Amino acid sequence: MSKTIEFITTIHQGVIVIPQEYQGKLEEVQEVQVIFKTKITSPHPINQLKGKVTAFKNINSVAWQQQMRKEWDETRLSH
Repeated sequence: MSKTIEFITTIHQGVIVIPQEYQGKLEEVQEVQVIFKTKITSPHPINQLKGKVTAFKNINSVAWQQQMRKEWDETRLSH
């Protein structure tokens, strides 16, 4: 019979540290699966423009988007 546990940890010099809550409850031999999480090294280039385009500084982006969707709906209904 097998039981699955999941936890996030840091691998340090090849050693996987088992959280304290599981220590002493596991048999000596276990099967371990490692899921590699990729690190995002830099944000998407468009995010670097946040707050820098002064033409859009005073625009409420949510209200603008709602207005655009309303116009789309009106156009679609009129055809």
